[in-house]
Amino acid sequence: MEGRMRRGNIRIVGVDEQPDSSTPEAISKLLKEALHLDRDIKIDRSHRSLMKWKPGDRPRVIIAKLHNDGDAAEVLRRARDRAPLNYNGKRISIFPDYTNNVAKARAAFTDVRKMLRGRQGVRYGLLFPARMRISVRDEEKEFLDPAKALEYVLKKVIPETEK
Repeated sequence: MEGRMRRGNIRIVGVDEQPDSSTPEAISKLLKEALHLDRDIKIDRSHRSLMKWKPGDRPRVIIAKLHNDGDAAEVLRRARDRAPLNYNGKRISIFPDYTNNVAKARAAFTDVRKMLRGRQGVRYGLLFPARMRISVRDEEKEFLDPAKALEYVLKKVIPETEK
């Protein structure tokens, strides 16, 4: 249920901590400028992550609830297509807002993704919540366990793509 409630949320990383920098109006303006949108995105609410912060620390993540789930999907798609994003001379990133459990499960595949990045004839992706799909030529495999995915990549994918 929590994952469903977060479906319309996005996380924005890298926005400087300034007064009113995380208001819905400021986030709407940020999205319009950074993603080169032709319309305003309606933001229901937005706030900084709830952690201690003092000047000199990295800026806290902004969590924004978009009014329409379709707008959230469009924002995430554009952010991925236009990466890296800049706003006010700073690099920012926009991600989906996953629960801690889902985020950790997806992060467990990071090493495998790094190994596959840039390999010829290999396509891969993470499916929700945390399934990795790897396609090598005409063979497609899905993994729920990062260790099994890593073993598959080391035994099958890397030797085959180095030929």
